[in-house]
Amino acid sequence: MNTFDLTGLMTDKQKKLYKSRNAMSDGHLKYLYEHTINHTDIFDLQRFGHHHGKSGGKIFATILGAVIGCADPVLFGLARTANFAGALMGASLFGSIWSATHNQNVDSGSPDVSRFDRAQETMSSDGQIPIVYGTRQVTGNQTFHQTNADANTLHKHVVLCEGGIEGVVSVTANDMIIPTGSQSGNTVFTIMNNKYQNARVRKHGSDFELWAGDHYHHIHLCTKSEVEKSNDTYWEYQVSVTSLISYINQLYSEGWQAFPCAATNNYPGDLWDVEGNVYMDEPYGKVFGSSNSWQQQNHVSVDSNHGFVNFCADTIRGGTNYTFHDGDTPSNYDTVGGYPAMAWLDMNFIVSSELNGNPSVSAVVMGKKVYDIRTKKTEYSTNPAMCLRDFMLSERYGLGRWIKADDLDDDSWAKAADYCDEEISFLDASGAIIKAKRFELNMVIDQKNDAIEWLKEILANFQGYLTLTNGKFKLHIEQQSEICYKFNDDNCFELSVAPLSLTDTPNKYDVKIIDPRNNWSTVSCIVEDYADQKERQKIITKEVNLNGTTSQYQALRLARFYRDQNLACPLNISFKTGMQGMHLEPGDVVTVSYHEVFTDLPIRITDIKQNDDGNYEISGRQYNDTIYGDALGGGVHWYNYTDTTQTVEKRTPSNPTNIRAYTQYRRYEDGTTGYDVICSYELPQRYDVETGLVYYKTNHMTGAQIGIFKEGEVVDSVGLSREWIYAGDSPTKIVIPNAKVGDIYEFRVQSRTTDGLVSSEASAPTTTIKVTAKETVPSQPYNLTYNFTKAFTFMWSDVPDSDVMYYEIRKDTNVGSSVGLLGKTQSTSIDVNLMERKGTVYVYSVNTLKKYSYPVKVTYNYPKPDAPSYIHFTEALRGVNVLVAPFPVRVKSMRLYVEGSNVSKALDLDNSSYTFYGEPDVYNFSASYVDLMGEGYTSVKYAYTIKPEMNPEWLEDEAISLKKVDKEIQDAVKDAQQALPNLNEKVAELTKTDDEIKATVQNNVTKMSSQIKQNADKITSVVTNLSDTQKASAAYSAIAQMVNAIQMRVTADNLKEMGQSGQLMSYINLTPTAVSILSELLHITADTLIDGNVITNGMIKAGAITADKLAASIIELTANQGIKGGGATLDTNGLTVRGSDGSYVVHGSNGMEFHDGNGNTFAMVGAMIMGTVKDGQWVKFTKPWKTVPNVIVTPISLQTAIPGYNSTNLYLDCRPQNVTVNGFQAVCRTVLKAGSGGLVPVNKTVTGHLESYSMTIDGTEITIPEKATTFTINTTWAITNYGEDRTHHEDDYHAFLGPAYLNLKIDVNGTNKVNKRIGAAPADDWYYEKTFSGGHSETITVSGGDKIKIYFVATAEKGKWQDFNEADVSATIGNYSFNTTADSPLASGNAFFLCTDKHNSPYTISNS
Repeated sequence: MNTFDLTGLMTDKQKKLYKSRNAMSDGHLKYLYEHTINHTDIFDLQRFGHHHGKSGGKIFATILGAVIGCADPVLFGLARTANFAGALMGASLFGSIWSATHNQNVDSGSPDVSRFDRAQETMSSDGQIPIVYGTRQVTGNQTFHQTNADANTLHKHVVLCEGGIEGVVSVTANDMIIPTGSQSGNTVFTIMNNKYQNARVRKHGSDFELWAGDHYHHIHLCTKSEVEKSNDTYWEYQVSVTSLISYINQLYSEGWQAFPCAATNNYPGDLWDVEGNVYMDEPYGKVFGSSNSWQQQNHVSVDSNHGFVNFCADTIRGGTNYTFHDGDTPSNYDTVGGYPAMAWLDMNFIVSSELNGNPSVSAVVMGKKVYDIRTKKTEYSTNPAMCLRDFMLSERYGLGRWIKADDLDDDSWAKAADYCDEEISFLDASGAIIKAKRFELNMVIDQKNDAIEWLKEILANFQGYLTLTNGKFKLHIEQQSEICYKFNDDNCFELSVAPLSLTDTPNKYDVKIIDPRNNWSTVSCIVEDYADQKERQKIITKEVNLNGTTSQYQALRLARFYRDQNLACPLNISFKTGMQGMHLEPGDVVTVSYHEVFTDLPIRITDIKQNDDGNYEISGRQYNDTIYGDALGGGVHWYNYTDTTQTVEKRTPSNPTNIRAYTQYRRYEDGTTGYDVICSYELPQRYDVETGLVYYKTNHMTGAQIGIFKEGEVVDSVGLSREWIYAGDSPTKIVIPNAKVGDIYEFRVQSRTTDGLVSSEASAPTTTIKVTAKETVPSQPYNLTYNFTKAFTFMWSDVPDSDVMYYEIRKDTNVGSSVGLLGKTQSTSIDVNLMERKGTVYVYSVNTLKKYSYPVKVTYNYPKPDAPSYIHFTEALRGVNVLVAPFPVRVKSMRLYVEGSNVSKALDLDNSSYTFYGEPDVYNFSASYVDLMGEGYTSVKYAYTIKPEMNPEWLEDEAISLKKVDKEIQDAVKDAQQALPNLNEKVAELTKTDDEIKATVQNNVTKMSSQIKQNADKITSVVTNLSDTQKASAAYSAIAQMVNAIQMRVTADNLKEMGQSGQLMSYINLTPTAVSILSELLHITADTLIDGNVITNGMIKAGAITADKLAASIIELTANQGIKGGGATLDTNGLTVRGSDGSYVVHGSNGMEFHDGNGNTFAMVGAMIMGTVKDGQWVKFTKPWKTVPNVIVTPISLQTAIPGYNSTNLYLDCRPQNVTVNGFQAVCRTVLKAGSGGLVPVNKTVTGHLESYSMTIDGTEITIPEKATTFTINTTWAITNYGEDRTHHEDDYHAFLGPAYLNLKIDVNGTNKVNKRIGAAPADDWYYEKTFSGGHSETITVSGGDKIKIYFVATAEKGKWQDFNEADVSATIGNYSFNTTADSPLASGNAFFLCTDKHNSPYTISNS
């Protein structure tokens, strides 16, 4: 494949454009024209009319019948639901602008789209601010206008639309492109081909050429100066860009499509030449009919693999420009005020021959950013469900004053959005496969109207309808639905039928849309039912305006659907039922069987109303499941539900059309092969035609089937002269299996109605086919998709045009090779094993002759699962409960990493929670998710300490006992105090009761007393101070003994350290499960042994050891321990130094970490080496690192501008490679990109004087750069040939003049590869002196490093003027060029390097 980068051929202004595309980047342009315009947009109109709906509960909400602004302001809670439900009543599912009887209101609610054709910029202080969803062209409203004193500059503001938009694609004034910033040009239109693999386009000067398959077009494009100077007559597309775009789009049968980006008054010939790369799979001579490389420049591939190419034009010159703002405040705010929540342009015009006066401004706008409940992001979208949600919830321009987010059923809205975004494929009229999202919205809301009317317009664009269920609005889309209930004579009554008269049913739809391919003007898309027009002998036209669609394909598919719906669903049904109607809602599909009038007639409910008697009145329209589909055409199955004649006109149907027969190759389970013969057809588009009757004849018949031979019959075809054989009936096709090569089949098809009426046999269409092996190259499979939910599954559509033996699924295009093969299958889906997370999968269809089709390909991206967002911990006994963030959708398990002093393990878990048990220690936990391909990114490490002590809550028995004992002691002290006043100076008292014995001794002199009290369940004793009551309760000693606890306690006058006011206290408390000791000091003199992990791993309570009591060579800190002084703290994290602003630096196991005041880590530095190195040199570490380091290499000195090489083809390669723990190799060089080359000047002239018949003239030697594949030398030459002047002879005889020649010779590595004559000086007529000159370019195939020698050989011959005389020969080697297949280094330099050890970095990298 040869690749030419054309950026080298671009002018400076083209290069500027290459870097700047107005306000939109190339990525935006690609998105716009691949997703917004190129994708077929499908907007189906709302189908709800003006019947009264259910007054409460569940109603159908198309919101046509009432103006929401007039509703009762108390619209919240039940009152709001009831009132709003009333406003939405009258919504009938099929009573829309598409119906046969409804006339679209152009004045209100359904604006005529033709208003956008030549809309002019407005100048109004109260103009309407448009809302733009998707991408549309708008003109805006001029809000500020000012000229200078000389009236040669104009400054004005133009408000485009509601703000919060993606941006503008282009801006024009009087249809001329306006630049922004330093722009000098912009894209006018793009062109692509979606049908032919080898499609190409060329725009060079005035020549415009298109190649697609066998089709070729050449157009002479006129320049402005050419037209002004010529009196010739030209076609309109030669002088108008708009007409040229229309001309290209008329070639849609060849796959061509052109998409305008901006208007321009430039002539087509003045457009810039195309830009991009040339991709060639075939020799140039074969494709272009010429081997001259100059003629081949600017041929650009524009097929489905290579995308589109831009055609650009100059913007207005002289300083005119614009700046786009979205809600920004203007610089002259004091004069004009602000533009809050508005998108607007600040424009400056310079008067010129191109622009004068007050130009009218328009812009192509990528509209509102809307919130997507699926992605939780606010971004540009064409999804109609999300745009509708934005409109309903907006208080500025929608229904947000009455409807809040809580009023919407998010599940139904998300489901509807996904259905809109599904990619569909269908064939257009040219046979090209069109891929598009099912529904998109590109809409301008720009007229003063009720919000409810605009809501109807939005719904109309994607077959949407609303229901109100349980106080929430659900969004639905008209599509195939399951039957949810069956009514019969037992549960329905009072049924009535209102058939749609054929005289009211349209058989022609004229749908008007705004088409960006036609310069954002109105086009009409026509869908007709010719068979119905012929039968009824009249045309009934229905005109429909679609404000939100920008695709002709979309409009055609919409019209096709409603045409079929109005013809196939002609009955409106209403009936009553009891409580069976309670669970139903509008949009549901039910069947009705009623008194043998109908049997299982399906209807879609349009209205449910509960009457005062408790019964439900249900209305609906006939439903047909075959009218739904994404194709532009297709047959409809007509079902028979009734034997009555009240709704059916008894008339013989017409015959089917488009009958054809084809074969499908099959391989059966027993290994044999054969063919299915398929006969397909289309039934008449009439509501009562239900099926086609198929008959056939074949030469492949048994003797019993043939019967008696007639005289003269040919045995091989006798079956074709026998009676027709009935094959069966079907609405679309019949399949005859087990046919063999050579079999002949003849088919006849007739139509049959639900009444059994059959179309004419005499005029029934027939078709004949002979089964032959289809050995042509099979077509490319299409509709390739993938599903990675449970396995790596790929799916596609079958190929019918060749005998496909199997499909080959590959990772590359090396068909037939086992390397890169993912699998083979006869089915249209396969599960494969993928090893890479990103890649491209190709599917080929292979026929019985092993001929391969072109591949269909799909690029997949199966990213590694993100790291879990959190790990939470809760305490467990001698362990920890670990809870990881829940698994994402495609994650099946997780891996949990645990690291401690004595443990390091990885646990594979099927759940996101786990309980880990371990010894008291500090543990680090991290986790990663695991999907079908393996482990994802690992989370940061989370630390958790398993403590040696138990949680006090787990010592509940001890806690309760302390409270019990404390109460007993307090009671004993109180009793002793109460007894004191009754005692003498020295008294001993003993009292006894049935429950208690109490002994008290007191001494008033010493102010001391003691008391012992004995009960059945406890014994207490207390000694206290009797100086006063306060001291008695503050200082005492006591012993309390109960059945489950014993405590000894001593108190003093100061307990501040104990957490109590004014006292000190020591106690020993014993229970069956624990012993508690409390004291200010604890002195143990004996040898002490404490078991049970009370003191473990050196863990002693903080503060217990002070510096004056410490003597150790090494102090080992654990959790909650540290040394602090000034702003520095030494603990288990390392040394932390804090600043006055709250920031701090940690010197720890991760090196040096920098944190802000909130604890966020901003940098980490561990081991580090730096220095300088040259390109290609190795940096070797003195000692190996523990881990492979991070290495940064940045240039210090490097030549980047190299003569003969375009800078766009060069790049800097500065990086480390082969990085290990022992070192790395540095790369610092300027590299020539693969597929490009250089144009290296030589400018060497060699000369020679030829007097003999041959001489060699030395040239030059060249060494080919690495990885070069082709080498081209450009030379010029001159030969001055001299004849001998013999004027001294008497007869003035002239002689000695012969031809001279010059050959170019090229040796490669010492072997001659080229010996070609490049110049000649003929001697046909005699002359004395004459100079001949010319040029030559020679291309050869080379390898990197080849030695090229270029030299010349001059030769001469005898001429008719006796003999050769002499000649001067010169040759100039101007320059040489070469192309490479891989990157090639051209210059080396010096670099700085920095090595750091790897660590957890405080950042992540993603694409969004």
